[in-house]
Amino acid sequence: MMFSIIIPVYNAHDFIRNCVQSVADQKYGDYELIIIDDGSTDGSTDHLEDLLSGINYRIIRIENNGVSNARNVGLDNAAGEYVLFLDADDAFPENTLTSYYEIIEAENRPDIVLGGFYRVYPKKTSRFELKGEEVLRSDEEHNDFDPFISRFSGCVWGKCYKREILSNERFDTALSLCEDAEFNLRVFGNAVRFVYINKPLYCYTYSESSTIRKYNADYVKKYVTAVEKIRRQSENKKFEQEYLEFACAVFNVICYNVIFNKLNDRQVKEKCEQVKEIRENTVFDSVLEKIELKRLSLKHRVSIILAIRKHYRLIYFYSVINGIVNRFLY
Repeated sequence: MMFSIIIPVYNAHDFIRNCVQSVADQKYGDYELIIIDDGSTDGSTDHLEDLLSGINYRIIRIENNGVSNARNVGLDNAAGEYVLFLDADDAFPENTLTSYYEIIEAENRPDIVLGGFYRVYPKKTSRFELKGEEVLRSDEEHNDFDPFISRFSGCVWGKCYKREILSNERFDTALSLCEDAEFNLRVFGNAVRFVYINKPLYCYTYSESSTIRKYNADYVKKYVTAVEKIRRQSENKKFEQEYLEFACAVFNVICYNVIFNKLNDRQVKEKCEQVKEIRENTVFDSVLEKIELKRLSLKHRVSIILAIRKHYRLIYFYSVINGIVNRFLY
């Protein structure tokens, strides 16, 4: 059984070799590596031949048009029975493909296989795993875990998709934020059988320079557009509460990473007014009315409660405290 591993690359010269090396080090060898160079200007994919020797690989160089388009090109060229997405600044543990292969064979080829992951911070590495058995299932007969929670549906990495369920699905190139979640909610809605492996199968690298943590004044509008599109998908679907949870996570990202970003030179009063505008937006106002607070982590729950009660300056102070704590811990 062959896997297709898709890596979109844009100006990743400083870390792409580590990423590719992690694929070359896999103990399971039946895979194709598809590297999509999205118009890099730093020679990201120019000197990888020594790592790629003996590997079934392709490097496809295209004009820069964003990560969604790059992943779509990868999907258009994928031939494996299962597809994995790997970001250029991340890596696979060496047992990733073996673990996926073994569980796919044992579980009669489920639609989507998910796994735990490592979070690699500058000061430490942590693990994300669910409580429970080594293998959890979600289908018509089992309800061991919820694949629609934002921890799973919010990103395409850390998952193994049966290519068959992706045949009519592609990333929305009109979105530059939350494109993973929008894609996953469509794909997950078509899937019947999910299996979760309770061990880390992906290394996610925390970076202050990642898109989600960069400051860009246009991000507020882009986030709202993405949430509105995802809301329309969730209407009359089985994942309404999961959508509400995701929207709350986006609200927090807008507050912490955009509005209260230290690179935003507006005065605190103006920033609080921005938060008020977002909170009163019809999308988020509806979300805050319907969300079940118990579904949120404590960290997210505090700021959402403050938003519900319209304590915008307290949200600012809470973001400052979180920033200090994160710098100390991570």
